[in-house]
Amino acid sequence: MPDLRAFGLTDMVAVSAALRRAGAGAQSMEEAAEAVVRHLYDGLREPEGDRQCVLARFYRTVPLEALDDDLRRLAEEASGGDGLTPATRCLTLLATAGDEPAWNDRRRSTGHRVTPLASEEIIASFPMVSQLIRQFGLATTDLLETGADLAMTLDEKTYNVFYVPNAVGSPHIPAQGEFVLAYGVQSVLGFGGMLPTGDLFAIVLFSRAPVPIDTAELFAPLALSVKVAVLPFTGGRIFRPTDTPPPHAVAPVRSGGQTSAIEQLLEVHERTAAEQASRLEEAHRLEHRRSHQLQALAAASVVIGSTLSMDEILSHVTEQARTIVGAHMAVVSLTADQGWAQSINTVSLSDRYAEYRDYDAQPDGSGIYALVCDTNRPVRLTQEELLAHPRWRGFGAEAHRHPPLRGWLAVPLVARNGDNLGLLQLSDAVEGAFTAADEAILVQLAHLASVSVENARAYAREHDVAAVLQESLLPQELPRIDGIEVAARYLPGTAGVDVGGDWYDVLSVSATEVALVIGDVVGHDIQAATTMARLRHAMQAFASEDPSPASVFGRLNRFVARPDDDTFATAIYLLLDTATGTVRAVNAGHPPPLLVEGGQARYLPTITSPPIGLAGCGPFAETELTLPAEATLLLYTDGLVERRGEGLDMGLERLRRLGEAPWANTAGLLDHLLAALRGSERPDDIALLATRRPAPNEGI
Repeated sequence: MPDLRAFGLTDMVAVSAALRRAGAGAQSMEEAAEAVVRHLYDGLREPEGDRQCVLARFYRTVPLEALDDDLRRLAEEASGGDGLTPATRCLTLLATAGDEPAWNDRRRSTGHRVTPLASEEIIASFPMVSQLIRQFGLATTDLLETGADLAMTLDEKTYNVFYVPNAVGSPHIPAQGEFVLAYGVQSVLGFGGMLPTGDLFAIVLFSRAPVPIDTAELFAPLALSVKVAVLPFTGGRIFRPTDTPPPHAVAPVRSGGQTSAIEQLLEVHERTAAEQASRLEEAHRLEHRRSHQLQALAAASVVIGSTLSMDEILSHVTEQARTIVGAHMAVVSLTADQGWAQSINTVSLSDRYAEYRDYDAQPDGSGIYALVCDTNRPVRLTQEELLAHPRWRGFGAEAHRHPPLRGWLAVPLVARNGDNLGLLQLSDAVEGAFTAADEAILVQLAHLASVSVENARAYAREHDVAAVLQESLLPQELPRIDGIEVAARYLPGTAGVDVGGDWYDVLSVSATEVALVIGDVVGHDIQAATTMARLRHAMQAFASEDPSPASVFGRLNRFVARPDDDTFATAIYLLLDTATGTVRAVNAGHPPPLLVEGGQARYLPTITSPPIGLAGCGPFAETELTLPAEATLLLYTDGLVERRGEGLDMGLERLRRLGEAPWANTAGLLDHLLAALRGSERPDDIALLATRRPAPNEGI
């Protein structure tokens, strides 16, 4: 158990890992904060086992408008009602753990539940709050500004810990008699940072053990581990679900917020390593090596966190682990339901390394995998320990035919809930043996890899669910309609792209009329797929009552458009008379239809109306067209023609040229277009719908 008097780098790594997972299973930031303070209050102990913390508390600034009625009343009383606005930040007690029963419920705090930061004068009236802000590297004016954009500026700052080495007699710590002296508080230690909303969070520990400056400096990196734990709730619920929801939603977390938090974590570790280097043996050499490793680790975090492809994640992790720490071979092994997924990176895949690799990957758990993953603890073996280990000896004499490896180092990949995801291991150190510092670096890289692996698996599950959902909501087969030939295709985007809301439908609405529709809901997620289903089913109902294009889209627009909903979709609806070839069309912001006839292809002009879902739009204008006999009419979504780095006109012209050839049937045309335009890479969903009128005497 960590001891504040002798808190070291190993303790920092262990506590950092525990705090990072504190949010697992929480439904609100309050619950995650409670897990953080409870871990610190219960985990920091004297060698004989007694708790060192008298009290541990978690604070966060919250806009006044996001507080419940009770907290708003307390804030107004504390400020006298002067200068408060709905956006005024209030330093709010979110979680507490301590020696007294009342110190374990934030609602029972008598004077520290909420502090309005409405003016410099009010902040100055709370000495501990004022000192905390200053020691974090902030000016009081920083917290008087509002807006999530402030976080982008404040995240650039370097924060120090809030540190009061001698609490007795300190002007910054109130309640000297009834609290500091009565409970033997020796030192006060705080750490925290900024959330993407521009709000401050801080953890404050009141310790009965004196806290040395070396320990205080090691707490700075823990702020980013706490940030990772609470970050998923920044744009959601602040208080536990049993509370009344706040009247205004908190600003959502910015895209890439998780990656940004990890980058900050690495930067703080780099500074910490530089501060500690002068105290380590062989100071100059170790400082240079440690600094280089952390810089590389910071750069690696950007690469590892920038992809949702599992293969790319594993490849980056193995390469960075091998080069940053210095090893001849690196392997990432992931646990799976039925076996292993591995990525191997070596200087050269010689017989020697291939043989050792095979030993590592024993699926029955007889290899080094079991040493690490069964306990979720790192394993570091010297050259002598490796060859003497029973598991290595059990591999047989073949392992001893080559010069022995210079050590073995493996660390677990651990999910937020503590489950094992696999391990990251290094073999044969380039220089000497693997050290405790190497282990700490590899643990941090494993933390990054664990987050990315979890994110990739979660994304893959969501992508698969959305893909299955979307395909299940599309027509399972097209109806057979006398007088025309129809074909359709749908392909979801490839890996790294969320599922969208492309759809199509073919409806026979009378003896000679058929409705053909294709559309694209803006967005790429499960919400887009479910919105697509709503539109398709509503369109079917409206078309069964009145199939005219203007009527269907007018009713569909009123069905979707709501002041509180920004959902919209592009679509094109054709009502085709199969006997005459007459087409009535409405185009709601969609790419134009392509007519293929006699080896020529051209786009049919249509009156373009606004997309469906925009409130206040007027009537949808119809265009009358003709589909000649033996001609094919193609409808499609923009995934077929759009490519990154080029204009839409280029994609449309490419499609037109590909269509300039006679095809035996509509299905053949669609298959040719998909193969020619996309191949194996599809950055967006693609939906195609084609219809053809045969010659008068041609069978279908």
